[in-house]
Amino acid sequence: MRRTVIATDEQAKAAPDGAFLRERLATIEAALDGGEYQPGPWSWLVRELRDSPAVTRTQLAPDISRVSRKLHQRQPRLIIGVVSAILLEALGGIVGGILLAAGLARMSTVLALIGTALWIMSFEPLIKLGVGTAFGVIYDYAYLYGGLEPRFKMKYGSYLALAPLPRALLQFAGTVGSPLGALIAASICGSILPTASVIGWVAFWILVLINAGGVVSEVAGVRRLGGMRLPPGSASEMVAELRCWWRNRGMPPS
Repeated sequence: MRRTVIATDEQAKAAPDGAFLRERLATIEAALDGGEYQPGPWSWLVRELRDSPAVTRTQLAPDISRVSRKLHQRQPRLIIGVVSAILLEALGGIVGGILLAAGLARMSTVLALIGTALWIMSFEPLIKLGVGTAFGVIYDYAYLYGGLEPRFKMKYGSYLALAPLPRALLQFAGTVGSPLGALIAASICGSILPTASVIGWVAFWILVLINAGGVVSEVAGVRRLGGMRLPPGSASEMVAELRCWWRNRGMPPS
């Protein structure tokens, strides 16, 4: 018989500090190893871990990272090394800059738009990864989303070991890269390539509105749109971390 992962408040209060969360984590891992895991318990556990003492999050970090990796790899993904992915993203940014320059020199809107698209795709992961690394987050591997775009998988335990406010700042960093790429490209094109500039500005505002929508949906508690579940993103995760910071303000770090 499968063990119940969601526990009552009375059980949680009666458990030794950290031991209850460790047990829930072990139960989730056992379900994953047995191919029996169903969505729900991990989200509950992450909410509890966010509010747990810093010493507990730090002690559980290796186990959290291991189970998070197993969860992430339930779906087949083309995995590459972190350094290789950074080089690919950096190459995308460099090529984007070259294409923008070539577009301006040759008065080519098409080249400028391709360069803009590359900046939109490459700026966000590089900025978020840079901020995460500065905060002490460790990245496990990267994978190719859609078989083409590199995305980075952090060791989730190293992320949760951070205090709530740095976690919120890291998620905020994940919302600025793509709009920034569109903004800079649109400004560079300016009056030289007005069509490319207008499209860049449109892309900028669309990206800003997408991030704003993530904030609003998380604040309002909206998880589904019609029959479609809204996927978590940096904007919604930022709100969740700010809530955690607000709940735990004034409490001792450990």
